[in-house]
Amino acid sequence: MKAAISPGREGGEHSPARKRGRIALAFCLGAILALIFWQAARTREPAYQGKSLSQWLQGYHLSAVGGPEDEIEHAQRETDEAVRHIGTKAVPTLLRMLRAKDSDFKVKAMDLLSKQRLVRIEWTSAWELNYWASLAFQALGDSARPYVPVLVEIAEENISTNSRYCAIDSLTGLGPTAEAAVPALLRWTTNADRHVRFGAINALGAIHAEPEKVVPVLTNALADPDPFVKRIAMKAMRDYGTNAKAAAPALLGLLNDPRSGQSRGSLGSGESFRSRFQGSSSYSLLLRSFRRSRESRPQSALHLSIVIT
Repeated sequence: MKAAISPGREGGEHSPARKRGRIALAFCLGAILALIFWQAARTREPAYQGKSLSQWLQGYHLSAVGGPEDEIEHAQRETDEAVRHIGTKAVPTLLRMLRAKDSDFKVKAMDLLSKQRLVRIEWTSAWELNYWASLAFQALGDSARPYVPVLVEIAEENISTNSRYCAIDSLTGLGPTAEAAVPALLRWTTNADRHVRFGAINALGAIHAEPEKVVPVLTNALADPDPFVKRIAMKAMRDYGTNAKAAAPALLGLLNDPRSGQSRGSLGSGESFRSRFQGSSSYSLLLRSFRRSRESRPQSALHLSIVIT
């Protein structure tokens, strides 16, 4: 006689297969509720020409994932214009986007939902929302000045690596408008996370304020162990122009350091550097190739030279 199958065995109510099914169903229901909540939030957003702010911000998508350069530029110009028309009414939504972070639950749920074919699910990841908000703040420009302390606060919250970096990058895009952020940026130049150091130094160069406090910090950054942080410090020196002349000896030392081959290559010929450096009473630091390469290849604009004035 066959033994009866107990509820705990395969095929029973508590079988592993049924448990996995229930977990998957819970994930799906949770994701659907999250999408409903997000859609409801979007209906309260400001709009321009019949499109909500979030719909306009999707124009930044190509900037995030890549595409033909002319299409990226067109989409970004169009989106920038819409953001400026909406103005500071966009700020509450942008701050929410900067604080966005995908939980493990959401990531797993959306992964499950993407595998089913009954309903097409489209969602935007938190890192892209962070990025869109950063570009939108840059488009707002001087009108975003009152929100600089909030951007600093979000960076301090360290909700996620990307949220923090995008908050700092928002300050970079605001330029001199974000001068109130200088004390916080100075603190972040020694952060253990190289992305934070890079972003803070880049922002300081874009703001180019308080040279008596910032230039010594940039000089110290020339010795950063990360080569990208070191190079962005050079670019920030260019942004400070003649106010960064006190850093010239440190740059010369960097040139003569055999361990800094990459930076030495960026600085140019040693003999040329010395012949133009010695005996001069005034120096201005700039990226000679910056104007030439800014439009065609922005990343190549990090090569530093020193011009005597």
